[in-house]
Amino acid sequence: MTKIFLIQPMKDRTKEAIDKERESLMSRLNTLYDDIELIDSYIEEEPNRDNILGDKIGIWYLSKSLEKMAEADLVVLAKGWESNRGCKLEELVASKYGMKRLFM
Repeated sequence: MTKIFLIQPMKDRTKEAIDKERESLMSRLNTLYDDIELIDSYIEEEPNRDNILGDKIGIWYLSKSLEKMAEADLVVLAKGWESNRGCKLEELVASKYGMKRLFM
């Protein structure tokens, strides 16, 4: 089984829009790989905003994402990743750790 971590922009998007894009990408990935599993990278947990101020909330979300990325066999980058700060950092980590990446 190939565990897939999906890097996709999420800021200012609804969960429905994010899920719709994921479904489309997974459909395409199913044609390329026989046995795949998507690691759910959508963070529903809320940070303690009393301790984290301003734009640093993104660091908290990034740390949660990286925990999940560590389980992946393949990192898939969705359209628009290069315009999102968090996505660019996730891609940098994947690259520096030699993870297999697929740009879609």
